[in-house]
Amino acid sequence: MPNLEVDEPFALPMTGAVEYWRDKVAVEPGVYKAMSDVSKVQAFAVAGIAKGEELYTVQKAIDRAIAQGSTLKQFKEDAAEVFARRGWDPEKPHRIDLIFRNNVQTSYAAGQWQEINNGNLFPYVEYSSINDSRRTPLCKRLDRMLWERGDPALDTVAPLNHHA
Repeated sequence: MPNLEVDEPFALPMTGAVEYWRDKVAVEPGVYKAMSDVSKVQAFAVAGIAKGEELYTVQKAIDRAIAQGSTLKQFKEDAAEVFARRGWDPEKPHRIDLIFRNNVQTSYAAGQWQEINNGNLFPYVEYSSINDSRRTPLCKRLDRMLWERGDPALDTVAPLNHHA
């Protein structure tokens, strides 16, 4: 998983991450809220940005980060006009950081999961969470657990089990 806290590009590309991201369909937040959990995996929405060019601008900036390895700093620059119109303070970037982190890390997790499940290279799967202040109790509990490939339990704990 890339370190998203730094302003350095990360190693790329991960084909599965790009494919996962590009399969997403932009939808307005109201539609997203009404969707089933299964459908939400294929949707892209940003609370506070309903649709149109603004949503497309943010989606394109995230695509650049995933496909080309641009940084959080670059993402903020790519979508700065949208964020300014929405009144999102760049000095309090938590919301912008969350949009970036959720989408990039989720795509990378999906790409990694795809690689793990292709072929028989890995007979076991270990859950490895990011040990930072945002780690959830679920991730803490699952961290370092090991399963044999094909174990049905993996269907319930494998990425993407919640937002990054």
